[in-house]
Amino acid sequence: MSTGEKRRFKRKRTDLNTSEFVPAAVPDSLDEQSSETRIFVNSAAKEFWLYASGKKMIAEKVLVRVEAEEFNLKELLVEENLWASTTRNSQYAEKIVREFYCNMPAGVDNVESPKYQRVFVRGRHYNISPKLFADAFECWNPEEKCKENFTVIVTELTGGCKRTWSVRDSALKPTELTSFYSTLHKIVVANWMPCRHTNTVSQKLGLLLFKIGTRVGFDLGEMTYDKIVSFAGRSKKNESYVHPTTIFTVLLNQGLTIGANEDFTQPETLKLTSRLVHGVHMVDINDNDVEVKEEEVEVLTPEALAVATDMVKFLRKQEYRLRNERLLLEARIAKS
Repeated sequence: MSTGEKRRFKRKRTDLNTSEFVPAAVPDSLDEQSSETRIFVNSAAKEFWLYASGKKMIAEKVLVRVEAEEFNLKELLVEENLWASTTRNSQYAEKIVREFYCNMPAGVDNVESPKYQRVFVRGRHYNISPKLFADAFECWNPEEKCKENFTVIVTELTGGCKRTWSVRDSALKPTELTSFYSTLHKIVVANWMPCRHTNTVSQKLGLLLFKIGTRVGFDLGEMTYDKIVSFAGRSKKNESYVHPTTIFTVLLNQGLTIGANEDFTQPETLKLTSRLVHGVHMVDINDNDVEVKEEEVEVLTPEALAVATDMVKFLRKQEYRLRNERLLLEARIAKS
């Protein structure tokens, strides 16, 4: 597995749904558990349970259709195959997800390991992979190349309010983003790059916002997989567990059996309030500013509609590419 495939996205946040779990009683001996009811893969996992059960967990949040339409985000999310991952209203069993993290072995992401991409949960092993997480998200976008030019990126994110962003610079504030990107930021940190602190925008987070906003494809399944397996080997790093709904969906898709007395957690609703667009924002480009005369609009045949839809997607990508080139040239002119 290449270095790029093992990237870790470390983020913090304060306002997402976090929870603390009260550990349940477990058998004193692994021998007392039948193969069907066995919880822990080995004694080390059993000993780790008290720690794992006390870690905070950041759960995904559900984006409401009305709010997505109000903030002009639905079309973008649908076209980029991200809509399903934000609107899932699936409950999850928190105890099972914690058992998953507790049992995930070191070497789970090592292709030469016999434990490669396999995690023991409730009596059997389940597979995990970028493809399986992509299936849970219903998002199979391939990774597209994107030049990490942070002059272009920060100019795009802030609407030109800032034109430099070096590694020595401090992180951006969400209020420095345009209203479009500040709203998108709320969705990203809730569902795709979960973190406990949302009052800053790091360069890695900024790059993801830029990719989504300019319609550059990214592999959501691989990004999620990399983040989850970073907890492998019963890691005690000071981060909250993430993606419980996605993990639970992957297990269910492979036939996980749920007990009658299992407790479930319902995901919270993601609120996009008007305060997200306060701050040093530039006015975003609005297609409604362009007037289209009624007599110029004609009804398309099904064949022509399919061609026109593909052409619109192509032109939008070209529009963003040309816009980014313009921003880079303007930044160079301003710096000269």
